[in-house]
Amino acid sequence: MANNRNAKRIRDATHNLDPSDRETYERYRREFFEDSEGKADGVYFDTNEIKPRRTVGVGFNMDQPGAVQQWNEAFKNPDGSIAVSFDEVYCGKRKLKDKEIDRLFDYSVRIREKELTRSYSRNTWNKLKPNERLAIESIYFNRPKLVRGGSDIQDFMRDYLRTSDVVYLKRAMAKILANLDGLGDRRHAEAAMLSSHECPIYSQPHEGQFPEHPHYSFSS
Repeated sequence: MANNRNAKRIRDATHNLDPSDRETYERYRREFFEDSEGKADGVYFDTNEIKPRRTVGVGFNMDQPGAVQQWNEAFKNPDGSIAVSFDEVYCGKRKLKDKEIDRLFDYSVRIREKELTRSYSRNTWNKLKPNERLAIESIYFNRPKLVRGGSDIQDFMRDYLRTSDVVYLKRAMAKILANLDGLGDRRHAEAAMLSSHECPIYSQPHEGQFPEHPHYSFSS
């Protein structure tokens, strides 16, 4: 279950992270997603959804549109065969091994990160701090309409990058918390992840990894 304390710890650890350090970013991303989604080797019904959906691994929704295609792409072998049968897992006849859970998760987040990069534009996406991208990725994984093109959150984040005015960041956080959808703990954790201005050493959007004039925060 997602919690604010862990979200803030990861936020602080990633806010000024070197963007080229993908290994560290992906490790924190996996931790944050597992904290929110859990991890299951067998199929189960996610009752947090309005309509319970079959889920496996780290939040992979087997009932979502395009699930079979995504599954087959994730488990496609070099010879074109599929390493893990969707139907066998869907019907509860087979469980996933840890390496298979990793493979499915890595594919799922990779394609969604590419979609977000296109939606925001590569230039805009790369200007976001790692913790801000992580918050948006988490929301997109679960409720893509909240952060995709044309959404209030995306507009607020663009305004925040353009002006460095924290008021827009706070508006994006408020929009997250206005859409709990039965996922209050997760939404609060995502809002906490987005709250860059509350980091012990806060870097504004136009500042690099190590700000020349750091902004210190002593909020708890």
